[in-house]
Amino acid sequence: MEKELLKNKRLFTIFNTERINRAIGISPKKGKIASYVIPFLIHTNLKGFPGYIDGADAAGGIYSFDWTEAMKSAVKEFFPNSKILDEGPARLFPANYRVESLLIMGSIGSIAHNEKSDYDYWVCINESAIPSKELELLKKKLKIIEEWGYKHEMEVHFFPVDIKRVQNYDFGESDKESAGSSQGKILKEEFYRTSIFVSGKIPLWWIMPAGIDNDKYNKYKESLKVSIDLDYQGFVDLGNLENISSDEYFGAALWQMNKAMLSPYKSVLKMALLESFIDPATSHEILCGTLKKAVFTSDDIGKSLDHYLIMMDRILDYNNVRGRSDVVDLLRKCFYIKVGEKIKKGATLKSAVKKDKSYREIVMEKYTEKWGWGSEILEDLNNYRDWGFEKVLMLGSQVHNFMIQTYRNLTDKLKTEADIKIKISDEDLTMLGRRLFSLYSKKPNKVEYLKRAFDEGLLQDSLTFNVGMDKNKNIIWSLYSGQLSKETIVNAREKLLKRGNILDILIWIVFNRLCYEKTSFYLIPNPLPVSMIDIQTVVKELQSFFPPTSIADLQRDELLSDSHKIKIFAVVNFLSQRWVKKIEDVTIFYNTSWGELFCEHYKSMDGIKKLLGYLAENPAINAKDIQDYCKVFIPKSEFSDTLYKEINGIIMRQLGSGTKT
Repeated sequence: MEKELLKNKRLFTIFNTERINRAIGISPKKGKIASYVIPFLIHTNLKGFPGYIDGADAAGGIYSFDWTEAMKSAVKEFFPNSKILDEGPARLFPANYRVESLLIMGSIGSIAHNEKSDYDYWVCINESAIPSKELELLKKKLKIIEEWGYKHEMEVHFFPVDIKRVQNYDFGESDKESAGSSQGKILKEEFYRTSIFVSGKIPLWWIMPAGIDNDKYNKYKESLKVSIDLDYQGFVDLGNLENISSDEYFGAALWQMNKAMLSPYKSVLKMALLESFIDPATSHEILCGTLKKAVFTSDDIGKSLDHYLIMMDRILDYNNVRGRSDVVDLLRKCFYIKVGEKIKKGATLKSAVKKDKSYREIVMEKYTEKWGWGSEILEDLNNYRDWGFEKVLMLGSQVHNFMIQTYRNLTDKLKTEADIKIKISDEDLTMLGRRLFSLYSKKPNKVEYLKRAFDEGLLQDSLTFNVGMDKNKNIIWSLYSGQLSKETIVNAREKLLKRGNILDILIWIVFNRLCYEKTSFYLIPNPLPVSMIDIQTVVKELQSFFPPTSIADLQRDELLSDSHKIKIFAVVNFLSQRWVKKIEDVTIFYNTSWGELFCEHYKSMDGIKKLLGYLAENPAINAKDIQDYCKVFIPKSEFSDTLYKEINGIIMRQLGSGTKT
């Protein structure tokens, strides 16, 4: 047993070192910071260095910290004026440690690693052995280092994890970065598969033989405790992982659909992986086990093994066997866009003579060649940021439709298994489900949320408005991409939306972030009272009143409570002739605590009565803070000020105050 464990440790170390070298090769500056500087900052508590906590040496420290020449060189590179770095370990390093192991989880060092990748660290601790005050200081120290990382354009996140809890698959409640109760085993599988060991204790799982059950795992662990050549204290036991049970999948699928709101093409790949896991007709070997087996048996350990490619091969093979050519095509495109390495047809021969050919370039040339992609496909995907509006939406629809269908497939399969208990807390289920409900549900007067794969292509440099009539002589407003004239609009292809009321179009533009400060608006001349200035002004007002929000960022407390109105914006007489003295039309916009936005149209005083009713729903609102909660907009005219005073007076009387807003 001991010889096997020694061999496994050696092979893991080779593989892990190659991952670190690859990460530094892909992003030299950030790679050095991540692999060398950050562990140094966590281990030490030196005045003048990021992470310093006055009089709190016990707040950091990493077990068996290795002060290598490579690390020393990197730290000096970023702190060239610090003379203390030439001091001995006794002066530099604390006597005690609180961090058992430091690891990076995610895409770092893989084909999916790029300059924009986040650096997510697991900071493994024994929480019960750390006084609460010291734990708070450690978290404070990590926060300071995160902020220092931002100054170097690095998105760094530290996740302190308790070793005992991780052994029991307990990762706490769900938040923006954590999968919470829904997928303990799945998160541990992803951790073992994607993590890079940085400093401290090596994960015990990584030196154990591949595919062993818990009994054998414990036997190997006992033998390690009496080993002569291996120090048991040099390993952190985060627990074995035999398999992933079906009861993990529902919550995991729900979580990935929520993640798709932030990173659609990445979540598509993970969702496809979940489906391949649960299918009884496929191999149930977990991917981290597949990777470990390859590390222990490969002739070329580091250079040919990439956890992201192992995942891609699994999901592409799974869907190819089932004849899902459309799904395979979508997964390939999402993978290519996610990687972001632009490959050009014919570049393989030219780049073969290059000495600085990158790892990412080598891999993507190999895969695109294998898929038979020609120059037309490659050129199209290389320029996806320049795609037209319809094409961007088409990919977005494909992504979201795939997510919904795969989610249905998963839940259908789970329903066939007897006595299954879904592993997700009621609160997580409610919160995550309401996010999906907010995104996908259709309700009367609800503003459509565009299903996007990415933001590029939706932002418009210019937009043209046109008005006409349908066959029933009803007014129809149309929105087009680009600057068009009365002559060119006849053959225009990029019609984005058409509605009977232009305000429906304007709120749709604002809600879906189609315009920004440099977007130019154009209006085809027409006899209606709505002017270009009116359009520009109300859009600016709406953007200010309803700032961009992400459904994925909605607060947990809000999602666990009943939906309620957050802000109300009323537009009066936008469609009326500008000489009109009385209230003729009222449009009410309001957004809710669940991230939905609604648009309602009313005639004359019916709209004001509805507005007053909505204000009455929130008894906490008073005259003092009404401006933050409710706004009334009237297009400029001879009588707009008079109308505004009339409406404002009605509102103030309801609020029990005559104070002018």
